[in-house]
Amino acid sequence: MSQIDHSMYKPLFLILLTLNISFLLYKLIRAIMRSTRRRSPPSDLVLVIIVNKDLKMSKGKVIAQVGHMVSKVVRKAVNVDEWVDNGEAKIVLKAGYEEMRSIGRGAKSAGVPVNSIYDAGRTQVPAGSNTLIGLGPWSKAEVSVYTKDLKMY
Repeated sequence: MSQIDHSMYKPLFLILLTLNISFLLYKLIRAIMRSTRRRSPPSDLVLVIIVNKDLKMSKGKVIAQVGHMVSKVVRKAVNVDEWVDNGEAKIVLKAGYEEMRSIGRGAKSAGVPVNSIYDAGRTQVPAGSNTLIGLGPWSKAEVSVYTKDLKMY
């Protein structure tokens, strides 16, 4: 009878044991993080989008422009994770071009992140038209200082 060399199984056993422990630790840490996230108080972060009503865009065009804004915010915002984790609150308002720009300048000077969307001009509005601005994600209370007089879109 030939003898079986058991020494080769020890490293394999240690590798499998390490992987199993690592997986269990990963699951434990993930569960702890999820439960902590659920218990944290809801954030008041909101993305306020102001549509340029002077352009008289169709609803579909506005929806596309809002999509561009959300996409831009997700790529650029420093607090996007907190905003996403707390429901991605969005408010869409309307204003004339001059009022929209004035609100944007005031909010930006106060430290509120402000983004603008300019249209390519392939459909309804002239190329380079400022279709909307986005304030935030930022504190709803701070943003409402600039937007409280605007109407919902």
